[in-house]
Amino acid sequence: LLFEKNVPPQAEQLRREILCALWDLGFEVGHATRSIKDCLKLAANDLDVLTALLDARFLCGMSTLYAQLRERLNLSLTGSRARKIVAGLIERNHERHGRFGDSSYLLEPNLKDGQGGLRDYHTLLWIARVQLKIIQPRDLEFMGFLSCEEFQHLNLALDFIWKVRNHLHRLTQRKFDQLYFEHQQTLAALLNFHNSHGQLAVERFLGKLHSEMAFIKETNLTFLAEASAPRPSLLRKGNRGKTDINGLKIENNQMGFVSTEHILRQPELLLRIFEESGRLKIPLSWEARRVVREF
Repeated sequence: LLFEKNVPPQAEQLRREILCALWDLGFEVGHATRSIKDCLKLAANDLDVLTALLDARFLCGMSTLYAQLRERLNLSLTGSRARKIVAGLIERNHERHGRFGDSSYLLEPNLKDGQGGLRDYHTLLWIARVQLKIIQPRDLEFMGFLSCEEFQHLNLALDFIWKVRNHLHRLTQRKFDQLYFEHQQTLAALLNFHNSHGQLAVERFLGKLHSEMAFIKETNLTFLAEASAPRPSLLRKGNRGKTDINGLKIENNQMGFVSTEHILRQPELLLRIFEESGRLKIPLSWEARRVVREF
């Protein structure tokens, strides 16, 4: 609940009326009652508060007050402070991947916190809002960081993971993001996967899920490199920014092709670039991914 300068005594009654009704309905609602100044002060020292404000959406009340908060927040996210925030978000991203693993490969992936999960997408948006001042996700396409096709693929990948997660929550009757074996066959049936072409329904379901999570993982890594963000220490370890493969190059911590002429002479580069990307732990650039798709 947002107020311009001071929080009036009547706010407590308003808070109870809104939140108690939601709690009685079974919703878990995090809440805060603050002035604009309070929001900015807390956001300056707490990354969780900052990311919550970056995700804030206007629901009802005075839209001009919401606009004022967004404007003042954006003005505070410049220069060295913006760089520090981005570095902190990337380091958190790296630590989270270390705890939960690469969900685009795991047999029991974590749909939210694993690499390729929803938090990768959230981190991408937070950094874009701090560094690029985007207002809505579609701005990633408008500003040229994603092509129309890539933005559509991102939305389809997110839609599928959200469906899986929502079904998993309903199935377990609680917030639950780890996709254990015991739930996989049930979810495959709920999502209308069937046995086909020698594959079980659950295998086709997991193949689709891993494919979408791999796309989100690569989008996350490539975006961080495109935005010239600091790289986590693990990605730097053992990486000298060089490749000995003729026809490949590394620029801005991204793997790319020297030219399309090299691919015409050496078609195997279309495979070698993935091998080299995995060896050096460097993502493909957007341009390289588009070239692979075209070829």
